[in-house]
Amino acid sequence: MTRILDIAKAGSSFLKTKTSPMNIEAIGSPVVRLLIADMTATYQYFGMSGIAAPQVRVCERVAIVETSPTKNSDSPEHPAPLVMFNLRIDRRSKELQEGWERSTSLPGLRALVLRPWNIEVEFISDNGELNVRTFEGPLARKIHRVAGILDGRTFLEDATLRSITTEEEFQRSLSRRSADPMI
Repeated sequence: MTRILDIAKAGSSFLKTKTSPMNIEAIGSPVVRLLIADMTATYQYFGMSGIAAPQVRVCERVAIVETSPTKNSDSPEHPAPLVMFNLRIDRRSKELQEGWERSTSLPGLRALVLRPWNIEVEFISDNGELNVRTFEGPLARKIHRVAGILDGRTFLEDATLRSITTEEEFQRSLSRRSADPMI
């Protein structure tokens, strides 16, 4: 039976520690399969677009990223989440994308973050196969972000400092912009 795991919050040593690669033989074990099921249930419960093991107080190099453009879709075409063990970014494009980010680990905060438009990554899938793949756009952004968490970085460390705001102020700003398009 899957569980909703506790989310580590700002200040947790789990969020500050770079993870080490997992033992390849452990990937198919019942314990790791249960961890993946619990992490999946947790990110879906909280409406996250992805999750890295340190966010649930586990120091393993594993992350799961939602691959659908609209997370938690019930569509039959909805692709399965991407499970990545020992994720490593091998190449980052110079072209960047800017976007607002927030984190369940840092509740109430948002910030603008520049991330590469295109990345090449290496990881081991949940079926134990080595993958070298290129991702771009929003999916590259999600993968780059969880890789940062696996390396002990939160989105605030990659943020445009002056953009950091509370969720309340962010929503207030959106309301003002929709009411007055000149803002």
